[in-house]
Amino acid sequence: MYIIKNAFQNVYRNKGRNLLIWLIIFIIIVTCAVSIIIKNVTSAVVNDYKSRFGTEVILSMDSKKVQKIFNQGKEARPITSKQVLDFGNSDLLQSVSYDATADVNLKNINSIGDDHNKGDTTDNLPNASLKATTNPEISNDFKTGKRKIEQGEIFKKDGDCIISEQLAKLNNLKIGDTIVVRDYSYKSPIEHQLTVTGIFIDLTMAGVTKNVAPLNNKNNDIFTTFDTLINMRFFETIGRIEPTYYLKDPTTIKEFEKELQKKGLPDYYFAKADDSAYNKIVGPVEGLSDTATGFLVSVLLLGGSILLLISTMAIRERKYEIGVLRAMGMKKFKVAIGLISEMLIITTVALFIGLCVSSIVAQPVSDKLFAEQLKYAEESNKTTSISVPSIRDNDEEPLSELKVGLDSSAVIQIICTSLILSMLASLSGVIRITKYEPIKILTERN
Repeated sequence: MYIIKNAFQNVYRNKGRNLLIWLIIFIIIVTCAVSIIIKNVTSAVVNDYKSRFGTEVILSMDSKKVQKIFNQGKEARPITSKQVLDFGNSDLLQSVSYDATADVNLKNINSIGDDHNKGDTTDNLPNASLKATTNPEISNDFKTGKRKIEQGEIFKKDGDCIISEQLAKLNNLKIGDTIVVRDYSYKSPIEHQLTVTGIFIDLTMAGVTKNVAPLNNKNNDIFTTFDTLINMRFFETIGRIEPTYYLKDPTTIKEFEKELQKKGLPDYYFAKADDSAYNKIVGPVEGLSDTATGFLVSVLLLGGSILLLISTMAIRERKYEIGVLRAMGMKKFKVAIGLISEMLIITTVALFIGLCVSSIVAQPVSDKLFAEQLKYAEESNKTTSISVPSIRDNDEEPLSELKVGLDSSAVIQIICTSLILSMLASLSGVIRITKYEPIKILTERN
């Protein structure tokens, strides 16, 4: 108890010196606290965006390699549907979506803009598009309201389909009717039967009534389940799958490309991470996080060094006091406890006030730094002339502001950082002083 009481008395007795130490600790705590608060918030925001979005992967052909293959009299074959699906089985991917399409011929019914009679078997030219997707919203047109279910319901099982209201009226089709789609083989077309479960209104072709080929008329689109389409016998011949792969981390693009090559990706293909949209949203936040981290490290190194120097000088000035205590029989351990207690008292006061101040200044500091990051990002985009699409066709806009606050995690980190600094500063002086014997200290004083 005497040690603690004496520590309080010493803190008050040496007000000038301890005030300087307190001021340095206070500045370090405030700057560290602001950095930790910003870093924690930005890390949470970045992780949230990564979990929701990811980076799109684009598979493209290398034109030079393709030309070289052509000059050798060979053919650069495109990726098969089976390979497309196999490429999607990777732990590096955040998510995968597929859009499948097959241009088909309608049997016994007409398509919009088709001049042929029903059931004409002499001309099996494709006059409708059979479409499927793994997207639960079917397509962006359904999401934005350009298309919506007017009658019935969306397909729920294999073999079901939905058609446009125009196509239904043209052929007097209703819910529960069946339609037959086939490939365009002249000799023996392969046929598949679908059941109409829903009829949708299509506004995408509003105002367009003339000179539209059947395949270009979106009223001739027929939607079915993904498994239904890719399992049709003619799909491998006339069907195609457009994949959209999203990486968890854009830096793993090379690793993903090697994985695809092992699975059969031809060497004239290459994978590219389309991280422009990702960087547009996440980039400024990550930049702010890096700035906060660098600021935190700099403050700890510089502030810690200054604090260490001043506390060491302060304890050297108290050599005689320590020598008297030791000559009176006080153990080195108790002397050390007393010195550490003084530093902890100073640190505690600085910590309490520092937390209050940092909770106030963190937001304006964050706003200033974040504004600089946004300005830098905009200038970079202008310089590179990048037209950035929104991620995954979302209307998500880059963050224009970042709300920061003092949470329990930040408080714990700040307290731990403060205590570590305090212990290091006091221990350095303790080690320097207590290695001398009392007689030597008192002799040096004389």
